[in-house]
Amino acid sequence: MAAEPATVPAASDPPAAPDPERLAIATEVIDQGFPAADREPMFFGAIDGLIAQLRTVHLAQIQNDPGAAAILNRKLDRYIAQAKDVLRTHIPALMGAMARAYSREFTKDELIQLRAFAATSAGRHFFLRSASLLRDPDFAAANVAYARELQPGLVRMRDELTAELKAYFMQHPPKPSSDS
Repeated sequence: MAAEPATVPAASDPPAAPDPERLAIATEVIDQGFPAADREPMFFGAIDGLIAQLRTVHLAQIQNDPGAAAILNRKLDRYIAQAKDVLRTHIPALMGAMARAYSREFTKDELIQLRAFAATSAGRHFFLRSASLLRDPDFAAANVAYARELQPGLVRMRDELTAELKAYFMQHPPKPSSDS
């Protein structure tokens, strides 16, 4: 059975309330596919894989300067540790949100099929390991190539944005916020 056509709400539109029956099945899919004990390692593994790829891109720019590389690594390590602490507290909400999203995206019949699949060893393996595919050497190489090509434009945009904002704020000093 084909999925019901998905509509993309405007960013400001609240999501439609999930159908309670579909949400119950979607929650079972999430609980089977992403057992609570495996969620943190799954999320953290995905982060570690992507950060390793970003380090490859950014460290290439300063590879001849061990001091600069040490600074970048130290800052990244500190930031990633903090990000993981924050993520740890959000995993339950993310899983609940995923169940609600599944309940809106998939039909009841599709959810029943996904629940059956998640209950199999292949299904459990698929759900738990799909995020780890971000660390697969082929994916990592393709992502690093993409990031390397994107990097110069990002640096230009950052520099242009900084210059434009400095010029703007020189002519229009920021006003204190209402909650200052």
